[in-house]
Amino acid sequence: MNLDVSRGNCPCSVRQARELDDGCDRADVSCPSGLFAEVRVPTPRPAQAPVRFDPADLTELYGGTLEDVFLLVASPAIRESLSLSNSTGVTIEELAWHGPQSRAALVDALAEHHRSGRGVAVLWIADDEFEHFLDEQLVNARMAAISFFSTGFTASRLENYLRVLRAADYRGELRRESALLKILDQARKLEFHTPAFGTSAVFEHQRALHWFSLNGGLSRGQQTVLPTGELSALTDASGRFSMGNPFKLNGELVFYGAPIVHRGSRLVSVEETTQAYQAFAPMRRHPAIVRVEDGLITSVRAPSSALGNDFTRALETLFASDERYRKVHEIGFGTNTACVTLEPENFFPNERWPGVHFGLGLGGHTPFHIDLTCSSVELRAHTGAGPIDVFRSLGLR
Repeated sequence: MNLDVSRGNCPCSVRQARELDDGCDRADVSCPSGLFAEVRVPTPRPAQAPVRFDPADLTELYGGTLEDVFLLVASPAIRESLSLSNSTGVTIEELAWHGPQSRAALVDALAEHHRSGRGVAVLWIADDEFEHFLDEQLVNARMAAISFFSTGFTASRLENYLRVLRAADYRGELRRESALLKILDQARKLEFHTPAFGTSAVFEHQRALHWFSLNGGLSRGQQTVLPTGELSALTDASGRFSMGNPFKLNGELVFYGAPIVHRGSRLVSVEETTQAYQAFAPMRRHPAIVRVEDGLITSVRAPSSALGNDFTRALETLFASDERYRKVHEIGFGTNTACVTLEPENFFPNERWPGVHFGLGLGGHTPFHIDLTCSSVELRAHTGAGPIDVFRSLGLR
């Protein structure tokens, strides 16, 4: 069986994306959340020197070409933090992003370039949620985005993002994805195994219907939130969420590694999101073992203490607040070798770490989308020839 994979665009990039609707006004959304309001939020770091940026650094991201025009779309505060250079001589245009009201100006600029027969490489950097665009608006464009919607912008975060983007191996991601898909097509099931705690969970992945690729450079008409480097399975179609259609996932998983917490909508503040991240940050020090039955988390325990730990208590609080978080909505397989070090903050590229992460909730439906990158989980594919250590076979261990 060959998995049906949607390639080159964001999983949430649908024709009627939630950014084109009224967001949190829909009946199935619960926002905002004061669930972790007592958690201390760290003091912001002081301002730093401008961040150097040259479009040439990202040529491979755009499939080896910066097109006829490189279009930088940036929030004013972010643009002030950039020191822009141009070593290739490509035509650079700029557009200021002031939130959703700037969407029409960007669409018009892309349309004008299309009428003039010019290709456009777009880099969108904003302290706002990335707005997805319709296929017909991107006919001549390759669009990549860095969003600080969930974390708030700092120059140091932007520098970390650019460091990852410069170091990414876009062709290598495609090679690794091809090898990974070959393994997944041949395997009867996948096993998430953590030898240190004697845990195992089985994923009947051939029954998962919604697969998305965020690997490799962009072609015209494609858009993605950076960085690239992931193959993921979702329980529902792009942008959808329900308690039905769960994964066929059973057993015990060890959540230990790095949490990434995303705002579910504009009604959830950056401060609330930071409080939620701080509540889950003990995942870096304290493992939690969760039992999963037919894709739903039914219990949480600490590996060595009946009293639990800060991380297990945060999970229990989350599940008690909203049963929808018990559903494992996403299983992601990271392939980005520039993300081998898990950064010690709420850093989106941690999702692309070469390993497995599990996603709970979905923005637009729950106050947060929470990705748990699990550094102690080994992935085994069970084929007719026996089990395969997947990430080792891909050269990622």
